[in-house]
Amino acid sequence: MNADPVRDYLEARNAVEQAAENVQRLIRTIAEAVGSLSDWRNVTITHTPYRTKTEGYTTDSRRFVDPWPTANQVAEALGAWHQAKQGQHSTFDRVAEDVRQGLVPPLV
Repeated sequence: MNADPVRDYLEARNAVEQAAENVQRLIRTIAEAVGSLSDWRNVTITHTPYRTKTEGYTTDSRRFVDPWPTANQVAEALGAWHQAKQGQHSTFDRVAEDVRQGLVPPLV
């Protein structure tokens, strides 16, 4: 922590934004996979021993293996966001009342 509470708050606000971007990236990855598998009866996946010929949709297995987040990664990302959010509020509370008026309030 700095001796400057405004700077602390701005750094905490930036941490919330970064944590939110990380969570949103993970959610996009999961949502893309869910979308690809929504009609799962017609899906086959390449680069696996289970590839069969079908007239349905084919997707590349590397799409699911390489970027797929683990449950721990999702939990860590969500925890980091909640922690950053709490830090943002606590640093904002330490800014003098008259100075707060010139700041954008906490994001969430």
